[in-house]
Amino acid sequence: MNSSEIKLDLDNYSPQQLIRFIWSRWGFIFRFRWPGFGRLRVKSIDVRKTRHGYHIRIWVRNRIPSRELNFLQLALGSDYRRECMNLRRIISVKRMKSWNILYHYKFSGSGDLTSHETSDARLAKKIAGLIKTFQTRNRLLAPPTRLRTPSRFPSGRNTPKPATEVKNWAK
Repeated sequence: MNSSEIKLDLDNYSPQQLIRFIWSRWGFIFRFRWPGFGRLRVKSIDVRKTRHGYHIRIWVRNRIPSRELNFLQLALGSDYRRECMNLRRIISVKRMKSWNILYHYKFSGSGDLTSHETSDARLAKKIAGLIKTFQTRNRLLAPPTRLRTPSRFPSGRNTPKPATEVKNWAK
């Protein structure tokens, strides 16, 4: 079953920590073409604050097969326990349509509301901007060019002296 919705459960992050995490990790995933579904083409993003962190939904134009979507969600930092349970659902029930669930509301056993999500449009806009940066500015994500560094060795070179010369230093 293919899907075009990526659902992430990211716990224990402040907004600033979440942005730093996304900057450090998502660039790699959003800038490449992936076998089976190609480069992710984002349509929209929804971010909701939960009691323990954030739920992020990313709608893409791509149709992503279930196992690849599960791996993609894990690679993007979604709760590993959730993604392990999702994989179990995918494997054990081949035609299960709703294996990838994020709840907007949670209730206790007695039916009392225990938590609900609140929308964070400002954070969603920041994340959308980061993804756009990842996809349009590959040069920002390239490894830095080698910088000239001052000489670190007594010979004035940036490489150590041959072993015979090093032996003379010990005297």
